[in-house]
Amino acid sequence: MHDTKLELHDYIQEPGVPYTFVDVGNWMETLSPLPKRTVVPAPLQVIAHTMYNSERGRMLLVGPTHVGKWVARIVKDPRTVTKIVLVWEGEMMHNDFLEIADRVSGEGGMFETATLEGLRKAQK
Repeated sequence: MHDTKLELHDYIQEPGVPYTFVDVGNWMETLSPLPKRTVVPAPLQVIAHTMYNSERGRMLLVGPTHVGKWVARIVKDPRTVTKIVLVWEGEMMHNDFLEIADRVSGEGGMFETATLEGLRKAQK
């Protein structure tokens, strides 16, 4: 997917017209695994209830309802022409975010961490 994004950047830049790319951090509302009580079609259950990255990576977060305001402000600023602008409103460690989501859900054990062995087993 990232390759496609870069190809689109090249395509837009090629004619030489002014552009501004606005990239946002992760949308806070879409990052949390779904609570176990959520009805999810069988093929999507693994995605909905599994954490694939157990590393303590930092995430940049933004609320999707705020993106439009940020884009309007960025595009209006002449300093952003021919630039890539990253928007974020906060940052948090990935595991911290998931622990909060787990606690707020009231369910506990909301997600499982994928293991290399489990992933290999699922491929067969």
